[in-house]
Amino acid sequence: MNSPQLVIFHEDSLGLTAENDDNIIEAFSRGLITQASLRVDGPTAKRAAAQARRAGVQMGLRLDLAATEIETESHISRFEELVGSKPLHIQSRHQNPVEAISRYLNIQTDTFTLGWEQM
Repeated sequence: MNSPQLVIFHEDSLGLTAENDDNIIEAFSRGLITQASLRVDGPTAKRAAAQARRAGVQMGLRLDLAATEIETESHISRFEELVGSKPLHIQSRHQNPVEAISRYLNIQTDTFTLGWEQM
């Protein structure tokens, strides 16, 4: 018997622009995406987080792995402040994700799902 498969349709630029945020919320409401990653340092992050919470979008954190450990912890704290919960996931793009993520192992990674895209 085959086990059920889960497909996640994800958008990673929530908080980048108001127009983009509106499109993400619309895509979620139409069932085109299932979750999004919030860029907490994006120019529309506060507005985007509020809209996404109201719409019921599951959110993770879009993280720049070139950031320092202090910046990373700050982004996680900012996410929790904006969204009211811990990130569903932490998502990033990096040339060498294993090397980059290993720098942050002292962050409570067991609390998060870490995902990346190979560039």
